[in-house]
Amino acid sequence: MGQSDSERKPKRDVNVLVIGGRLTREVEPHGSIATFGLAVHKIMSMEGDWVEVTFFLDVKVFGKAAKNCLKYLKKGRPVIIEGSLDVEEYELKKDGEIVFYDDEQERPVMMRSPVVLTDNVQFL
Repeated sequence: MGQSDSERKPKRDVNVLVIGGRLTREVEPHGSIATFGLAVHKIMSMEGDWVEVTFFLDVKVFGKAAKNCLKYLKKGRPVIIEGSLDVEEYELKKDGEIVFYDDEQERPVMMRSPVVLTDNVQFL
């Protein structure tokens, strides 16, 4: 007996991210999308000392939330975002020249960067 279409589809994990941080730059318009950087702080113990670690994410906001972000958000403002995590690929270049090139594959090595996709930004 054959499998139904729903049984053949690959199973996916849920991709939901809720994260808070502060804007690292002014919100930029890109058509109907708004983008900004987010700094997220974490305090952790390393070898008995408490240290603060900061990591940075790019955020892409869609829909009405993008317009509101452009209107109300400024660099340094705290926000909470509910969205999904995605990865963008790009070629790393310096002075217009590709930095990493795979001679064996005869193509540039693609760099990967995480990005948060959302239409839900809560202003704090």
